[in-house]
Amino acid sequence: MSGMEPSSPQSQSSTTWSGAKRVLERQSTRALAWGASIREYNRKKDERRMSQQSTKKSLGVRGAAAECLRRCCCFCFEPGEGELPQAVTIATDVEDLKQSVRQKLSKQTYSVKDYYKSQGIFQRIARSNYFENFTLFIIAVNSIWIAIDTDNNDKTIITEAAIEFQIAENLFCAFFTFEWLVRWMAFRKTRYAIRDAWFVFDTLLVSLMILETWITPAILSMLSMSGEGIGDASILRLVRLLRLARMTRVAKLLRAFPEVLIMIKGISAAARSVFFTIFLLVLVLYIFGIAFTQVCAGPDTPSDLRAKFQTVPESMLTLLFHGV
Repeated sequence: MSGMEPSSPQSQSSTTWSGAKRVLERQSTRALAWGASIREYNRKKDERRMSQQSTKKSLGVRGAAAECLRRCCCFCFEPGEGELPQAVTIATDVEDLKQSVRQKLSKQTYSVKDYYKSQGIFQRIARSNYFENFTLFIIAVNSIWIAIDTDNNDKTIITEAAIEFQIAENLFCAFFTFEWLVRWMAFRKTRYAIRDAWFVFDTLLVSLMILETWITPAILSMLSMSGEGIGDASILRLVRLLRLARMTRVAKLLRAFPEVLIMIKGISAAARSVFFTIFLLVLVLYIFGIAFTQVCAGPDTPSDLRAKFQTVPESMLTLLFHGV
């Protein structure tokens, strides 16, 4: 009976070598994958460093200071050189978030001049600082003139007023119409003009001014109406409302004072808190008004004190005025 022959030393060495070879292949594959991950991580890190440098250059000194402050206050980390490649995914997400913040910081503020044409006489006039400053000066003069006209001109229709008032109103109307036309022709597209809030506001003001100064007197002249002999009183009321609408021209001065706009936005943001504060005060006055009205209703209450707390509204007013 023949037994199993023992393996030769040559076959054993070949088996050992093939096993070692497979182990080395696996280790080399892992090393290559590890090296590729490290190279990819270093490449992304270099790109991020170059992007940060370009962002700081574009933002300037103030932007770089704001970026440094933001990075110090941000609860995130920068992966180091010897960290595991699994941190690359986390670092990429963090860097994407940082990049979005940088884009918001470097985002330019809205300027209507960016939507003007690049060529043409109208865009040149609209971009001119002299024209803008002169327009603000005319708006200020017109705001002062409204007070002078209110005190000295008692005529409802401009054609019946003194000659100086007619000349002034026609000059103001002509200038504001010209200013609106220049800005309208300076826009590249019509939708840019419609999206600009100040231009829409100026369009409304100029329309009211033209209606008051030119269209309404022309219609009344064609109908042969005078200031005292107008049969339809609704037309007079419409003209008076148009004259009251002139006060909205003063709002155009807000463009020259952005600090005022900031204060208005702050007041509007605090309107809800102010409303509930007033509501709480009224509620306290209402409760104590009921209490004082019931207490002072007895016959032994002095007449002067009873007169101040006869009803709940009177009690509330008494508490309010005497409390202040």
